[in-house]
Amino acid sequence: MGELKANDSCELKFPVDYVYRVLADIAAYHKWWPREISFELQYLDPGIIGTVIDVHNGMFVRWKAKVSAFRTNRLLAIDYIEGDWIGNTYWRFEDSAGITKLSLEIDLDINRSWLKIISAFFNFSKFHSKQIKRVFANLEKYLAENENTYLKGIRIAELDHLVLTVNDIEKTCDFYRSVLGMEVITFDEGRKALKFGGRKINLHQAGREYDPIAKNPTEGSADICFITHLKADDVIRELKSKNVAIELGPIERTGAEGKVNSVYIRDPDGNLIELASYSK
Repeated sequence: MGELKANDSCELKFPVDYVYRVLADIAAYHKWWPREISFELQYLDPGIIGTVIDVHNGMFVRWKAKVSAFRTNRLLAIDYIEGDWIGNTYWRFEDSAGITKLSLEIDLDINRSWLKIISAFFNFSKFHSKQIKRVFANLEKYLAENENTYLKGIRIAELDHLVLTVNDIEKTCDFYRSVLGMEVITFDEGRKALKFGGRKINLHQAGREYDPIAKNPTEGSADICFITHLKADDVIRELKSKNVAIELGPIERTGAEGKVNSVYIRDPDGNLIELASYSK
């Protein structure tokens, strides 16, 4: 590709999760993009990937675009799939002490004969970069105008821990340690938890829970997805070597940051455990 190729960036004095949310809210693009660029939403996918829009740039240039990938607060990929341009675009987000470095990388081929003729005399890449500066300026203004609404709300950064109510703490610890490689830790005068990465699962013995508790703490009612770096086939091989029954999989699902390949098993209490790896 390369008939329209550019990489433009700017710095925005707003948190990266705020900037990402605005860019990912494709249905609201009409609120801040320059007027000559209009959007018509064709399909809005609840999981973002697969969302399709018709885009008009001026009176004559038109294309259809589809969200193909995302990584929360890091990447939003949009493919141009039909129309005057065909190719790939990538919004990239980088956090630096509360300031967001936003860049748009674009790599397109002309898909119309009349545009190819014009390209012999007109530098589309330069024109695009000039237009994107206006997009960045409009975005910055929109972010500033809506910042108070964003800052007033509670903003969840990440999950710290969750609680499982189980029938047998020792049996649960053995399963998660031997099958899933979690670390069993002891805290607060003998309580048990399962540690993985920077997260943990606290364990409550059924009938002897620690206050405060959920309204209806129930063994076997959880449905949890864990991310692993192993591919699905390797996960299955490992599970079979440990005589762990496979409930379902491998099967494609949608995780928090895009498509995943998943294998489902159950823990000793019957909780559904999804072991997923992101597609490259």
